[in-house]
This record gives sequence, structure tokens and C-alpha cells, in this order.
Amino acid sequence: MEKTNYPLCCYSNGEVVVEGENVSYKDGEPYFVFVNSNHNFDELTSLICEELEVNRSEFGLDIKMKYPSARGYKVLSLNNDKSLKALWASVYQMNASSMDLYISLIPIQQPRNLFTNMLNQAMRGENPLFSAPFSSNSVDQEQYDLNSNDDEIDEDEDELLMNESDDECEDLVTPSAPTIELSRVPSIDLEYVNRWCGKVDVPCYDGGEFLVGQRFNNKLGLSQYVKSTHIPCSHVMAVCRANSISSDQYVDPFYSSGEYHGSYRSSFHPVPDESYWMPWVRPKLTPNDKLKRAKGRPKSKRIHNEMDQRATSSCSLCRVAGELGSPTKMKYNKDDKPQQPDRGWRIVPLSFIVVFLCGLSFYLGGVYCPDKNLVRAKDITDVVTKSVTKIGSGAISLQIKSFSFPECGVDYQDYTPCTDPRRWKKYGYQRLNFLERHCPPISERKECLVPPPNGYKPPIRWPKSKNECWYRNVPYDWIDKQKSNQNWLRKEGEKFLFPGGGTMFPKGVSHYVDLMADLIPQMKDGTIRTAIDTGCGVASWGGDLLDRGILTISLAPRDNHEAQVQFALERGIPAILGVISTQRLPFPSNSFDMAHCSRCLIPWTEFGGLYLMEIHRILRPGGYWVLSGPPVNYEHRWRGWNTTIEEQRSDYEKLQKLLTSMCFKLFDKKDDIAVWRKASDNECYNKKLASPDANPPKCDDSIEPDAAWYSPLRSCVTVPSPKLKKLGLKSVAKWPARLMVVPDRISDAPGGSAGAFKHDSSKWKVRTKHYKKLLSAIGSDKIRNVMDMNTLYGGFAAALIEDPVWVMNVVSSYGPNTLPVIYDRGLVGAYHDWCEAFSTYPRTYDLLHMDELFTAESQRCGMKTVLLEMDRILRPNGYVIIREATYFLDAINTIGKAMKWSCHKEDTEYSTENEKVLICQKKLWFSKNSS
Repeated sequence: MEKTNYPLCCYSNGEVVVEGENVSYKDGEPYFVFVNSNHNFDELTSLICEELEVNRSEFGLDIKMKYPSARGYKVLSLNNDKSLKALWASVYQMNASSMDLYISLIPIQQPRNLFTNMLNQAMRGENPLFSAPFSSNSVDQEQYDLNSNDDEIDEDEDELLMNESDDECEDLVTPSAPTIELSRVPSIDLEYVNRWCGKVDVPCYDGGEFLVGQRFNNKLGLSQYVKSTHIPCSHVMAVCRANSISSDQYVDPFYSSGEYHGSYRSSFHPVPDESYWMPWVRPKLTPNDKLKRAKGRPKSKRIHNEMDQRATSSCSLCRVAGELGSPTKMKYNKDDKPQQPDRGWRIVPLSFIVVFLCGLSFYLGGVYCPDKNLVRAKDITDVVTKSVTKIGSGAISLQIKSFSFPECGVDYQDYTPCTDPRRWKKYGYQRLNFLERHCPPISERKECLVPPPNGYKPPIRWPKSKNECWYRNVPYDWIDKQKSNQNWLRKEGEKFLFPGGGTMFPKGVSHYVDLMADLIPQMKDGTIRTAIDTGCGVASWGGDLLDRGILTISLAPRDNHEAQVQFALERGIPAILGVISTQRLPFPSNSFDMAHCSRCLIPWTEFGGLYLMEIHRILRPGGYWVLSGPPVNYEHRWRGWNTTIEEQRSDYEKLQKLLTSMCFKLFDKKDDIAVWRKASDNECYNKKLASPDANPPKCDDSIEPDAAWYSPLRSCVTVPSPKLKKLGLKSVAKWPARLMVVPDRISDAPGGSAGAFKHDSSKWKVRTKHYKKLLSAIGSDKIRNVMDMNTLYGGFAAALIEDPVWVMNVVSSYGPNTLPVIYDRGLVGAYHDWCEAFSTYPRTYDLLHMDELFTAESQRCGMKTVLLEMDRILRPNGYVIIREATYFLDAINTIGKAMKWSCHKEDTEYSTENEKVLICQKKLWFSKNSS
């Protein structure tokens, strides 16, 4: 059985500090190496060298491991398989989540003084190696013996190479030095030369003039000395070869051919398919009819003269001039212009030939391809009929032929296309990049129906579902086994129970939130409405806040914890798959009123505080960031965190310094909970970030703060726009009045205004009232998780605010940016492109709603792609409301039948012919291969 890889936290380029029984590492750079007990010591060394990108022939590794003892920690050498076994024994004994290794690189030094002396001799023309063709057989090895020559080298000359004074170098390299003629070096291994030739940024000659007399700058090493004196690469390597010296240490390996080809190791994204391109929105160009060319061959207006006369006419077949080769006289018309010969006799035989070939091709096609009516429906464009059906008074409808979708395999019951563990190996482990969104290309997409797990049952209804769910609906035992002592969840019979425990709240999540509310009074009066929980576990914190009027998005990646987000959504708590790694989270800037991390293990101070800058971006001015866990309360908790009190004190001081530089202020602190508050205005930013030397710097105007769809994290502080006066937490209205107040950022949305906002709200009140007549399940306990797939201002979610539901408002990443308006209303949502899969597990939503999505996106996204994704995330017995142009509804209905949906068409509230409402329900079915 293949063993699970275990992370070893390695530190390099630092210093091991041993203070009594405590061990720490100073100024080191951390990275992870994933190994298991099957790896031997040589394999571990190779993995470390590969991660550090060093050559084992050039460097040795001094590996120390932090080993636990009865009183504290010790530093032991890790240099063979026996010591590696001791490392694994420590891991199993402590049940540690990671183990620290300290790495020191030891360069394998080569003798250097001899090489320096020989180059100096070459500069003076004294070295015979540069006066005649080099041959390794012709060099007296005793003359260049390393041991004998080291003692005879002039130490003053070698010292001049590293001296900081330009004047002292004139004795070594003078402007008046002669030019030495060099001959070709034929005996050097060309492969060896090609490997290193080009490492210096001057021409690499095999022969020709050897330029000397060049002065070089201060503090230049030997490689810079070689470059400044224009010594040819081939001769430098000849000296090294003759004396068994590796030239690698004298030239930067960056210029080697291996490193050059290594530039293409990292993955890059090619130009996507045309279906993913943004629509070209430009003024429509109308052609000028007067400039159009007339039909037929253009007539020449050139004046003909005697040069146009043909002395002879020739046969088109034999090319013989005239009949019997006699000249013919040019004929002229009545206008004295040369008359063109009559070619009408050629048209008749050519017409017969064309007709004959066409008939022959049709005949052969009928013989060899009798299956004329065979159609394979690979996409909507393949099955669309050429005819359209008229409906009512002139409306037309797209018609497609019936087809069916196959079932996915049983192992795809938890399929998440863009976070698929089957594809993790294609992406790097650095900064957990493999956990981010990596959607498969079109050629690798699964066009099948995702089956439910064996024994799946309709979900338990809200609010009972907040405390329990069916085991068969989310059949994962890892959290129950690994976190049983923390009361995340507990399996009893056929159900999972959620007692509300957690790593940092052993007394229950309600007691934990009560302590937090005592520190932040704004949690009680409606000031705080939206929150985000990074590293949410099973979303117990977000579930408890729902009862307090705070709407929380629980964020977690798909990792070894197995379906944290699926547990949250099965309970009826808002959640989405995501991780803070290399890309921004799919939320706009200045959106959440509060952010929370309860021992989420995010390295906040690493990479220059890059992850904390993303929290700063999405947090509203005056918003709160709550941290519980390391390094908060390190004075009492450090023993349980597998670390030392000095390390935790240092981490806390770094965190406090970083937060202060980003205009966070410590709001309050008690026991394991610390609360920081983001600046409410720009006064702090104007003071601390005005200097160009500020660290971290202020983001310039070229960086769009709301660009959050596949946008990289920025190592700068996003400062709120000064023109938005009502953006801060103090300025927005308290909940629930906040829902209907016109947001300040409505003016930034295309076409946005106070009138448009009010019209949208009243429009969706009427529409939602009509929906409830068509679908009685809306407003009942049958529907809990709702998604509005292409909302504008969140009007549908606002109309459902009194019902026992929560709504994920999705705004197209290619459409108008209205998501900030939705968050300002106290609602939640995310950016998304429906040409790709949504960041959630299968069977997580009870109701999906779309409003003319295909009308807006049909030129980019295939209809079948979108509907298959809707089927994946929709629960069995769940509902779909599709408000769409009449043109698309029949085609949608046909695809819905292929996905085992039952649909019926209804009129809108105004009974228009050009727009209808399609109500569908997904049936519960099981895979044929399930037991």
C-alpha cells in the first residue's frame, strides 16, 4: 500500500541557535519537502537539492534535525539511513503535523590560487598555454601540479583581485598592456565548451584578438575579473581542464545551457480556446457601399496601343504558332481597339466536365457512406437543426435533436473539476499552488452525469441540518478519526453529529463566539453583517453566527481534511472551496466586515506578509481581523504548539510589526483571541505609505483592487479610494436597514444609479412573488442553499431575505462589476466564469436560478457545458428556475431530459412571448455500478 507523503519543514541560509533545552533557527528561508518512510537518506538528499535547485556535485549538505528529548529539544545530525529512522520514530511518537530540518550548504571548494596566477601570467603574455594551440597531452602535468604550485603563488597578486581600490589594480591590468594573438583551441571538448560558452556577457572567441588592459570595478570576484579582461571562455576552460579544476565556480551557472533550457520547466498557460476570449466591444464599422467592387472581373481602363498586338496566335495544346505556324493578323473592333478572340467554345466542354465530376462524387458518397442520418451530439452546435420553429406571434425557438449523457464512474461521486486531486501532480507544491483552481482543458472535460454515493438520502432539512447530516451523503471518516478529541463532528449510527467543537474552542463554538462578542461589541448591534472564515473546518463558527444575524462565507481548500466545504454546505452553511496561495480570492476589495482565522495554519508573516495583504484587500475600512491560535497567547500555549516560547514570541512580534505597517491597530486581546482593526480612513496610509521606501508599499493606480479572477496576489497594500466616503464600517447602515440603502459604490457600476438600484429591487419583488406561485417549495424547508447564477445587484436574494434560505450571488467575471454593491447591501457572493466549473462539491445547492444567462454568455460558453455543471452542483430533487429568451428554452428542455430532469414551461409575470420561465427538478438516481 502506497504511503502518504509527510511534509518536512526545511530551513536554509540561516543559523541554528541553541539556548539551553530550546532550539530555534534564525533568518532562515522555509520550504517543504514531501517524503515518507519508504524514502532512504540519498533520496531525501536528492529531494532537498532539487527543491533548493543546487547541484550535488558542487555542494554538500549538512542536515540537522530538531529532535525532542525529555526536557526539550536537541539538534542531531541527519547523515544516514539510521538517523533518518530516528526522525520517523520521532514523528510517530509525537504525532506531529510536520518536522523541522536545518540545512547548511557546504560548497565543494576547488583550488583557486593557481587558476588566478595562471590568468595573471596570461595577461602578461608569460603563460605558454595562451601562446600555442592547447592540447591536454602537451601540457606538463608536473609543471601545473596543484600541490606544488600553491605555495609558490604570489599572495599579493591574488589579494589584488578582491581589493576595493581601482588604483591598486593598475599594476595587475594596465591600459598599456599589449594585445596578445591567440590561436584556435581545437582539442577542447566542444560539448564542454558549449555548455559554458556564453556565461560572460562578452563575445566568447575560439581565436582572434585577446583584449587586455581593461580596468574592472570595485569588489569584483574572480568571475567578474574574467569578464572584465575579456578572457575567451574556451581558454578559461582550458586552464581549468589542464589543472583538474572545475570552471563552474568561476562563472555564474545562470548562463549555462542547462539553466537556459530549465527556463521552460515551469508551466505556462497558452492562449485559451476562442470560446474563452472576451467579447470584442467596439463601435460597429459600417462598410461604404460606394467603395465596394462591382461583381465580376474588374475591367481595365488602360489605353491599348500597338504593343497589345499579337503577331501570332498559338494553339493552346501544342503551342504551335497559328494554323501550320502561319502568322495571323490582329483584328480590331469599330472603336479601333484590338478585338479579343472568341473563347465561347471552351465553356461547353468545361461545363460537361464539372457536371460529370459532381455526379461521380455524389454516387461514390452514396456507395461508401450509406449512414446518412448518423449524428453524434458532441456539442450544441453539432445537434442544432437548420430549421427553427415559430411560436405564437413570430417568436422563434432553437430546436435540437434528442440525445443522452453517459454516467460517470462511481469514483467521480465527489468530482470537483477545477480542484481535482487526480491532477495535483501537474502543479507545484510551493505555497500549496496545487490546491488552487486548475481547470482541465476542453479536451479533458468530463461530459457525464456525476452519480450520488451509494445509499444517498434527501438531506435533513433546516434548521435541524445545522447539527446533523446523513453519513451516506458525505461518507468521509478522516475528520471523525483525526479530530475526535476536538469534537468537530461525531459519527453515531447513520448520521454525523456536529457538537460545535473546534481546536481553539473546546468548550463549544457558542462559548467561543460569546467571548469574541465581548471583545467586539459591533457583533451585537448589526454593525457587522458579512464575515469570512479562512480555514473553516466544518464551518461551526459560521453556523453559530447565522443565529446572530451575521452571514459568513466559510473558506477551505480540498485537502487531506476531506470535504470540509461539503460538510458545511450539507449543514446549510455558506461555504466555498478556496485557498490563499498565489491568486487573489474571488471577492472584491473592501467587502467583508470581519475576517477570522482559528488556528488556520496560514503563514501570515511569510513572503513579506503577502497573505495578510489579501485579507487587508477584502476587509472593509474599519473592519476586524480576529486571530486565535499561534502565536496569540504564546506565554501559556507554546508547549502545545510543538515549538519554543522564544519562537512564538518572535512570530508574534513579527506579526504585530507587519500589521502596524499595514495600518492595522490592535483592538483588543484576551486569552487565545486577539482582534486587530483596519484603518477607517486614509490618514494612516498617507503617513506610512507615502514614502517610496515604505515596506510594504502602496499599490499604484495600475493595479485594479477588484480584479480577483485568476489575478495574482500583489505584494502591496490596497488603499481604499478617497472618493468613497461611505465605504467604512462606521458609515454603512446597520443590518437590516442596510439591505435597502443605496450603496455608495453603485456609481462605479456601469449604468448604476440610485434609480436603477431601486427599480431592480422592486422588479425582483414582483418576480419572486410570481416564482412562489409557480414553485411552492420556495419559502419552505425544502430549499436552503440557493444560488443566483448571474445576478446584477442581488435583487433576487434581497426578495428572499425573509425565507429560511441563504443565497450565493454570482457575478460574471466578464460582465459588469456589481459584486461590491451586493456586499455593501449585506449579502455575499463571488466572481465566476460559467465556462468553467464552480468551486464547490457535487450536490450542494437546492435551488439554482438564472436570468437570461445564455442570452448574455452564449457567444462564449457552450450551453451543454453550463447545464452539466448545474447538474453537478444541484442536489437530487433540487430545483432550477431558468428565466430565458424563448429562443433557447426548447433546447434547454431537451438537454434537461438528457440529464434526467423533468421540466415545464411557464409564462412570466407579464405573459410576454419573447421571454418564458422554465421550472425543472432533478431526479434522484443511482449509478448502475453501485451496490
